[in-house]
Amino acid sequence: MEVRLYKSISYTIVDGNNQSNIRLRVGDVINVLEDISDDRETELKTITSYAQIRAIFLHTKDQLQIPFLLLNWFISLGINDSKLGCPRYRLQQLSDQTWRRIYAIKWIDHQPNNHFIHQCRKTGCENGNHDKTNVYYLHNIFYYTAI
Repeated sequence: MEVRLYKSISYTIVDGNNQSNIRLRVGDVINVLEDISDDRETELKTITSYAQIRAIFLHTKDQLQIPFLLLNWFISLGINDSKLGCPRYRLQQLSDQTWRRIYAIKWIDHQPNNHFIHQCRKTGCENGNHDKTNVYYLHNIFYYTAI
């Protein structure tokens, strides 16, 4: 069994006449729709969940290369920052096994467009180097892509 790590991966999704070019990098934040409906409900209920890509790797099995993502999930704290009004999140820690971490790349069907800001404290974060023990982030809901 051989596993290779990569800094980024690109692929194209073709759906009929539509084509989407996807480029993912380690550190990118992806969003996915999570099904939260129960068996008694007839309508699908979803929420948007977010995760940071920690690693991209290829697993080779029977001469077939299968790409996977290693993810750390953002856990909503259910409160907004008092100054910016942006939702606060905590990044999943290694000891937290609540969510699976490894997913096949086919799970991501669109280019990520999410922006999370590290919520620096008074000490620990300097000159763009963030304190890795501080796992708190803000979801920048004001971020957009100019056309």
